[in-house]
Amino acid sequence: MSRTVPAATSTPVFPAHEGDAPVPLSRVAIGWRRVIAHVDGPDRAELEREGVLPGSVVVVTARTPLGGPVVVELGRARLALSAKVAAQVATRPFTGTEDPAA
Repeated sequence: MSRTVPAATSTPVFPAHEGDAPVPLSRVAIGWRRVIAHVDGPDRAELEREGVLPGSVVVVTARTPLGGPVVVELGRARLALSAKVAAQVATRPFTGTEDPAA
């Protein structure tokens, strides 16, 4: 079961229990806690400098409609990522065994 983003977009947004397949951060539902599986793409180095690393726990706290930024909590920091950049971050479900402060 998937939920859709309100407004004029039909991009599916997947909750944490959708399975073990990696889901791009740009498609994670608001409020869901996920673990970063890997980061690919041209913005990888910049994301890693910001602390977006495999194994880190993130929570999507906000998103803007029509493909705008995705806001995530990463430890004690908040990051606003463009949808294009967030699509480069693959996430997996949070199982509770990860360190949320990582």
